Amino acid sequence: MAVLMGMFRRGERRHAVDLRRDGEFGFLSEAEAARLRTFVREASAERGIEVTVERGRATSGASRSLGLANLAAVCHNDSRGHRSWRSLVDEDVVRSMGGPQALRTLPRDPRPGPTPPPLHPR
Repeated sequence: MAVLMGMFRRGERRHAVDLRRDGEFGFLSEAEAARLRTFVREASAERGIEVTVERGRATSGASRSLGLANLAAVCHNDSRGHRSWRSLVDEDVVRSMGGPQALRTLPRDPRPGPTPPPLHPR
């Protein structure tokens, strides 16, 4: 039976009664919530954003904040299981912390203006 379970990629039981539940996200086990928080920290660091991951949110020094409740629910309900969590976290971090908002935090002057077309002598 153990061979068949490995063949179908079944890992730990997600809703086992004996797994301790996370205090912030009751639908996740403590291990799942720790994995989610680690993924958020790693995905942010890969984009050059240093974050402090607290129980229900991740905050950066630039006063940006990412709530983790919706992300935790999306990961929990994804039919692909734990192996898809990292890509879901990556997409969420890019969308909420590392996307176009980064350009809005720059002062107006350093932004490059339109580039003039090159002039070639005839």
